[in-house]
Amino acid sequence: NGFESQEDKARLLAIRIRDGAITAIDTDNAGGPDPLAASPSGRPNGLGGVTPVYDAQRNIVAIYAGDRHGRLWKFDLSSPSRSLWSSTRLFTATTPTGEMQTISAAPRVLRHPRGGHMIVFGTGKIFEDGDLQDQSIQTVYGVWERTPSAPAAVARSSLRQLTLVDQIEPVSGTRYRQLTGTDALNWATDLGWYFNLTSAGRANGERVIASPTEHGGFANVTTFEPLS
Repeated sequence: NGFESQEDKARLLAIRIRDGAITAIDTDNAGGPDPLAASPSGRPNGLGGVTPVYDAQRNIVAIYAGDRHGRLWKFDLSSPSRSLWSSTRLFTATTPTGEMQTISAAPRVLRHPRGGHMIVFGTGKIFEDGDLQDQSIQTVYGVWERTPSAPAAVARSSLRQLTLVDQIEPVSGTRYRQLTGTDALNWATDLGWYFNLTSAGRANGERVIASPTEHGGFANVTTFEPLS
């Protein structure tokens, strides 16, 4: 339903083609009209970009999307009965200090080599007054949904933290960042990974506002730094 809906909730709206009938699939109904509410659950919410998953007949059987409060949702549309469609919260994205990170761009759903889905997404938004000046830490996540038939929430503590390290190419002097810590990933215990979007040890307003892409087994994530 996007941001700024009438009730400030995150919902998936499924529209039946033949007659326009709308089925609203709820999440947890968190959200309210006051952006300064003491409780984050009372602040405006809404669903961001969506990613469908198809069966062999090209029927949509699941939808993945994040919301303004930083929750990653899976919507199960596999039943022929609309009354049985449901949502499951897979993950909650927060800063190191616990502030919610908006997921505005559609996630990318990939096949994990050990089965299940790898859901890659980033956080951040360019939507409201003040967003261009926002310097809060945003993050790129990869969350492993090991059993798509029985989705369950993944804790941030179950993800392996990776780090972007600033580097300088010795010949040309070109500056770049290298992702480190990937060799420590252990798929026997880890349910994914994440890395914060920082440079020289600080956040610079860098964020993800476009869906990641996939090519040759790699997830490609484009970030945006409005004040650079």
